[in-house]
Amino acid sequence: MFKQTRSTENYLKSIFRLSGYDYGGLPEGHEAYPVTTNTLAASLRTKPSSVTSMLLKLSERGLVDYQPYQGALLTPYGHKLASHVVRRHRLWETFLAGSLGLGAGEIHELAEELEHVRSLLLTDKLSEFLGIPTSDPHGNPIPGPNGQTVGVHRVPLGSLDRVQHLSLVFAGIQSRDLNLLRDINTMGLLFGQPFEVIHRGTVAGDSWQLRLRDGRTLELADQQAENLLVVIKLSSQNMANPDGHKAHA
Repeated sequence: MFKQTRSTENYLKSIFRLSGYDYGGLPEGHEAYPVTTNTLAASLRTKPSSVTSMLLKLSERGLVDYQPYQGALLTPYGHKLASHVVRRHRLWETFLAGSLGLGAGEIHELAEELEHVRSLLLTDKLSEFLGIPTSDPHGNPIPGPNGQTVGVHRVPLGSLDRVQHLSLVFAGIQSRDLNLLRDINTMGLLFGQPFEVIHRGTVAGDSWQLRLRDGRTLELADQQAENLLVVIKLSSQNMANPDGHKAHA
């Protein structure tokens, strides 16, 4: 048994989200997506060289399967630990908002601290106290005690009749296309990231324009946009705050 640290837990949490496990998990028959060094560096706001060093350590500890130039996947043990961190974070956000009345701008930073309290007894008691919630105040699903994720309604972006001004979260792609996912990640759109559509492609070949919460604008080809699976949030206040371009846990 190795000693967990905040840094290792933050890496595991990010790999959990970026490999497609969040928002109800992977579609039936889909395998997890390897998370590249550059994608993980963008999510954690650190240097690719630092990511490589940490991935090698996590691989030595049996938490990830890391293949240089291909990416990292969580091992079953790594997935278990990662889901526990995500579970603690979202339970604490629910408690801070619902029981203490703190605002959306406050609960994330506090939950970032509290998620590293690793008591299983405390976590289970907190869940029971809150009525065993299945989603946090942002609408993000809370993993169960065994790491299982609650399904949420994901829809193809291209299937939406009215898409402008909707608060959306990137929650998957319809086909297991690693090249497509890498291209989208390189543009700056990561799993779990909130965005809005500011221009919808109306004819074949017409590009889409998306705006991320940090103000950046991305242009996607219509085939790329049509492949995105999204979760619709009720309001911008309920969207996962990427904390720059890092999504809520």
